[in-house]
Amino acid sequence: MRAAKKKDKKIPGKVFAEWQEAVQNIAFFLNVSLVLIMEANKNRGKIVASNISVKDIKSNSDPENNPLHLGQKIMDEGEPLKISFSARPVKLETEKGQEMVLKSALGFPVHWPDGEIFGSLSVFSSGENGQGEKTEKGLAQFKDFFEKNLEMICLDKKLKEQTRKRKELKKNLKKRQKDYQETVNSISDGVLEFDEEGNIIFANQAAGNILEEKKDDLIGENLEGFFKFTLVQNKINASIENSLLGRKELEYKIITKTGKERILKLTLAPGERSFSEGRFLFFRDITESKNQGRRMKYLSFHDTLTNLYNRAFLEEEYKRLDVKRQMPTCLLIADLNGLKLINDSFGFRKGDLALKKAAEILQKSCRREDIISRWGGDEFVILLPKTREDQVANLCSRIKMNCLATENEEFPISLSLGVAVKEKPGEGIHSLFQKAENRMLENKLLENRSVKSHILKALLKTLAEKSSETEGHALRMQKMAYVIGGKMGLSQSDLDRLSLLAILHDLGKTIISEEILEKPGPLTPKEWKKIKQHPVTGFRIASATEEFMHIASLILYHHEWWDGSGYPSGIAGEEIPLLSRIISMVDAFDVMTTGRPYKKKMSREEATLELKRCAGTQFDPELVGNFAEVLQEVNFDL
Repeated sequence: MRAAKKKDKKIPGKVFAEWQEAVQNIAFFLNVSLVLIMEANKNRGKIVASNISVKDIKSNSDPENNPLHLGQKIMDEGEPLKISFSARPVKLETEKGQEMVLKSALGFPVHWPDGEIFGSLSVFSSGENGQGEKTEKGLAQFKDFFEKNLEMICLDKKLKEQTRKRKELKKNLKKRQKDYQETVNSISDGVLEFDEEGNIIFANQAAGNILEEKKDDLIGENLEGFFKFTLVQNKINASIENSLLGRKELEYKIITKTGKERILKLTLAPGERSFSEGRFLFFRDITESKNQGRRMKYLSFHDTLTNLYNRAFLEEEYKRLDVKRQMPTCLLIADLNGLKLINDSFGFRKGDLALKKAAEILQKSCRREDIISRWGGDEFVILLPKTREDQVANLCSRIKMNCLATENEEFPISLSLGVAVKEKPGEGIHSLFQKAENRMLENKLLENRSVKSHILKALLKTLAEKSSETEGHALRMQKMAYVIGGKMGLSQSDLDRLSLLAILHDLGKTIISEEILEKPGPLTPKEWKKIKQHPVTGFRIASATEEFMHIASLILYHHEWWDGSGYPSGIAGEEIPLLSRIISMVDAFDVMTTGRPYKKKMSREEATLELKRCAGTQFDPELVGNFAEVLQEVNFDL
């Protein structure tokens, strides 16, 4: 038996009470005067049980015959003691005042189960019979009784400790199991524990979410209902098990009960005995990351606006196809005419729509094996392997015909084309591109002008539909401006520019909403800011067309005031171009005499007075004087 720990050797109080009763029996059965049980206690033993209460021990002879000393000697030497001291008896006085004379002693050491001394059991007699064989044998039996008692004490303590530990372990295990399940339930990966037949015995919340089931409803279901593989003796059959064992993880596709396709990453693991009885299947939903990966791969080789291939992809394909069997290879450039004008006039959304429409025309016109890409900006490049130049001519015809089909739309699609042919491998893409671009630019000079003219007509039509800037307003302004210009002796070139400016001065209003243009009440600061931008927008639109570039700056300054408080630049006096000053005045006069949703109509006389009142602030004073004279001489049918 292993050595008892110190805390195992503590004697319960009730045991001492039982021993106190036992020593009374020993004294009776062995017919002795004094029975002592002493316990080793550091350097000096102590009495833990005796048949009488001893008040004092007096020795008339050698003090070594003192019962306490003899008991200590038994403990110290660990040997039985048998001694007679009749010549020098020991006298004891009990608590009741009785005197007891002792002449012999017999004692045994008492041991713990591990052999360590507990103490001593000794008896003292007033006669010589205290050392007899009967007394010795009887005392030895009682000594065995006490040692058995000590063994039971140790065993009882050990059992209690073991029981306590088991309870503590069980409690800790339950807590760990609870913590374990809470942890497993908190992770985003699905976890299924299954038995040898593949029946699910545990499922976490994530497993239910991924499989679109309540986690409690998964208990008792078989894995085969969700994963199309079977289990034999706790092993997954066929290639699934081998794949999992070989790669540790396996991508697996499932279809949920709502018809959703999910891609899972599976991992198999044995159960941990402390917590489980079966095996575990861990799985993670990687559908989104897979789709994201595909999306990223797609975006790396595609243009996000048109979904055509991008320049990077085309350059890689050009290298791949630079082999003899792919010759001849043609490169076709298609440039969208008027894109800048569309962006400046209608906004980038309309420009994006034009690019998408152009992409659709190219896809509709090309063969399946042709590689169509958006090169950048308004340029598309088509790579045509194993294609002769006469075949490309047919493709160009199809593109032109499909473009013509859009001529009645808001703005027609026009593509300038240029082709270059590579007869043998080795020529770089940039060299071939340059050849094709040179041919495209030659064609663009002829085609771009008509496209811009069409777009400009669409702009003026849009402006007329959105606001009160009618064709009549433009014609009246033309007539008035022309007469004033003639009276001032302007050249024919300036008169022509003045007439064109009368038509196009508010071109920039095409990008302003109808709600703002026709608002009857005061404009908000935000709305007024948009209104003030229309000269700049008109300037950009006119600058983008060769036909109207010469009046772009006149459009920019037609809302500047003579005193410098106008917009957008705040210039003053003669810094403002003369033609812009004329248009500013006749525009204001026509608006006053015809009325607007935000302004009541005035008579000719009232409008003339208003012009004179604003002379020197908003208008050129000299021009106002000239215009007043013209109004007296000419009837403009206002």
